[in-house]
Amino acid sequence: MYLERIEITGYRGISRLTVNFNNQTVLIGENSWGKSSLLRLLWCVLGNGEVPYEFVEDDFRKEVSDYQFERYDEEKQTKYLHEKDISVVLVFREVVLGAALKDSRLQRLYPAWVRCRDSYSRVFYYLHGHMNCNGSVFTDHSFLDANGDLLNQHVSMMKQVVSLLALNPLFRIRDRRRGNHGLDFGGDADNTFRREQDYGSESTGYQNGFDNGDSEDYDYSGDDVSETSFNTAGADDVGRKNQVFGRKSGQQKALEHIRQKLPKFLKSMIVSDGENVADTLLSENLDAINTLLEHYFSIVPPLSRTARGSKGRKTGRDIQDIVLRPVSNEAFGSVSKLLNHSGKRSIKIILSLIVASFVDDLEGRKIDSQARPIVVFEDIESRLHPTVLMNIWNLVDLMPIQKIVTTNSGDLLSAVALSDIRRMCKTVSSVECRFIDEKKFNSDEMRRIAFHIRINRPMSLFARAWIFVEGETEIWLLNEFAAILGIGLQAEGIRLVEYAQCGAGPLIKLANQLGISWHLLADGDEAGVKYARSAGNGDSDDCVTLLPSVDIEHFLYDFGFADVYRQNCGVSSTHNLSRNKIIDMAIRRKSKPGMALAVVDEARRRGKRSIPHLFQKILVKVKSEANNRH
Repeated sequence: MYLERIEITGYRGISRLTVNFNNQTVLIGENSWGKSSLLRLLWCVLGNGEVPYEFVEDDFRKEVSDYQFERYDEEKQTKYLHEKDISVVLVFREVVLGAALKDSRLQRLYPAWVRCRDSYSRVFYYLHGHMNCNGSVFTDHSFLDANGDLLNQHVSMMKQVVSLLALNPLFRIRDRRRGNHGLDFGGDADNTFRREQDYGSESTGYQNGFDNGDSEDYDYSGDDVSETSFNTAGADDVGRKNQVFGRKSGQQKALEHIRQKLPKFLKSMIVSDGENVADTLLSENLDAINTLLEHYFSIVPPLSRTARGSKGRKTGRDIQDIVLRPVSNEAFGSVSKLLNHSGKRSIKIILSLIVASFVDDLEGRKIDSQARPIVVFEDIESRLHPTVLMNIWNLVDLMPIQKIVTTNSGDLLSAVALSDIRRMCKTVSSVECRFIDEKKFNSDEMRRIAFHIRINRPMSLFARAWIFVEGETEIWLLNEFAAILGIGLQAEGIRLVEYAQCGAGPLIKLANQLGISWHLLADGDEAGVKYARSAGNGDSDDCVTLLPSVDIEHFLYDFGFADVYRQNCGVSSTHNLSRNKIIDMAIRRKSKPGMALAVVDEARRRGKRSIPHLFQKILVKVKSEANNRH
């Protein structure tokens, strides 16, 4: 079972939001899309053990119109003009078809399981919060059927609610180096188990799951999580299962010793970033860290992997996987291999910091022996050099549990499957979660996107708008023309993307699915006309500009910069030379990008009015669309 979807209405900074999750989900978006509210909600609901969360007054979304500013009647008791509601639906799905009926662990949720049209069984956990005008808050916990109606509404199902929370605990792995090394307990006195964190700021520190060192026994077999249990395991695995599931074993005392030993070491790691910790002490405690991780996460089935010796076992990355995940951690089969073969102090330090956060998060919580944790990592790239980040990501990616990641790193996006990326786009009334449907792209298109965007321009995925240009010349021109006009392309979230080698079609499809506005600039030659026709279909016609000249050089010559080409063609008199000859001589002497810079230099000297109206129109239009996307 894994968390498949969450639907939120009226919670804190979120008016309306629906997010679909995979085994590994990477969330990207600008600061105001509601990340803090989403992560806080997940933590409040799933991060408090078996205690169902009760909404509080601050959880309800507030608008200016809610308040009574002119309250002349001092005896008036109402605080708000309108009653308010919060609606949250968490959808959990069985991974293996029929597992809900066969797995004793999942049978604990019966009769909350609902069989859906795709034949998979799901649990629709529904939380409804209501606040009246007096500020009194009421919370209901229930389950829904496939049509969204209450399931068994005349029968209490709190037992199933508690079981669901126990089976799906959520952990937050975050950067604890900013000071507060303990959790803040907030809320009412009768709700002391509800852990509250100050989510008012966009703090850092979440990442993907844990690996128990046995990853080499499994291979990746797709994007879905696996519901594989230990039923088919050998005797050693059964013995390990007995240890993990809390049955008396010789390792229990060792684990207690580790729990007592590690906190002091982990605290020193947090305070000093590991800089003052000796290598010998680091190595000594690393074994304890591995043991602790193995204990808490070896019960987690090897997600997205099949057992060793099974049919269809992969021995390496195939072509499809290479295209979907351009940056690979294939060099490491497990966390153990990564630690043993890298020998890098930075990796060991970061692992210790991750475990420190986990141990802090675990304190005071009783974890069900059959639980399948969900781990959230927020902005793992915080304070990390890109090289160190990829080392850490190799570690995190090998951890076989469901993971939710937020990031602003383009390098990290290149290391995850394109279908795992969720781009959050804020609109006037809600937040849209945009994602890639890989079925809409053929293998050649995916290869082009992998090379031209994910490897060469990964930060483009964070942009609000793309301007497609044919080559380097247009990039120099538009960048500098925009600056002369007072438009900072980077600051406005606008990226210039070359399409000549890739083709405009795949890039336009990608932009449309991710909610990125775009505009295509094409030469007036035969190839440019072809690009324009392929891009401009119906509503997209106003997103395409075809130059009235055969290419960008002839356009500049015809629209105010002929003198620049004459001055750079290398001859004293150009009266007897044709336009084509002058342009060709200047390009041979200076190159196309060199002439573009010469034109820009002259444009700066002349001022804004010298910039061709066509370029001004494109830049102003794209800037307006980019601002509308924010």
